[in-house]
Amino acid sequence: MQNNYKSQDFQSKLFQSLTKYGSKPFGFDKMLTEDVPLKKREIEYASSLPLQIILYFNVYYSIVWAIGTCFLWPLLVTRATDDNLVWIILILFAFSLTVILEIIRLYMGYVGNLSERIPELFVFYFLTIINFLVSLGLVAVAWIPISSTNTLMTIGQELPMQFALQIFHSLFNFLELIFGFVAIQKSIPEN
Repeated sequence: MQNNYKSQDFQSKLFQSLTKYGSKPFGFDKMLTEDVPLKKREIEYASSLPLQIILYFNVYYSIVWAIGTCFLWPLLVTRATDDNLVWIILILFAFSLTVILEIIRLYMGYVGNLSERIPELFVFYFLTIINFLVSLGLVAVAWIPISSTNTLMTIGQELPMQFALQIFHSLFNFLELIFGFVAIQKSIPEN
């Protein structure tokens, strides 16, 4: 008799559990009704995804920008006159400085953003400010008049490809200024 009672108890429990989960596949109703909190991520990341995306595309665009500018500057130098030769030399110096700063700046941006290091982010932001001002200067210089076959033209009209390359480079720098500031503000409370 005792044995029969144990088997009925087991059968009733089995039947109850089968009917409970039989109507819903895989027992999803139990999973949804239980008050079990989802595991929370223990580490919150402070790196900025928009800044990282802009840095990623800027690395590739900087290569195109530097190569394109290197191929276009000889055209500008050959068309220079004695009046604007000083401007051409200053432009070449500013471009050389910008290329060197660009390499350091992009590296610091990657390291600072991915490893969430505030000093590297500050160096990146400071170099971005300098690079943006130099880049805007190079855009403004594109409107300096140069003489070409007895007509007065500007660098932007003479070399529109150079002007377009510089405009997009300035746009990347401007976006990095905005998102770099946001990344620094976001990562300071984390540290």
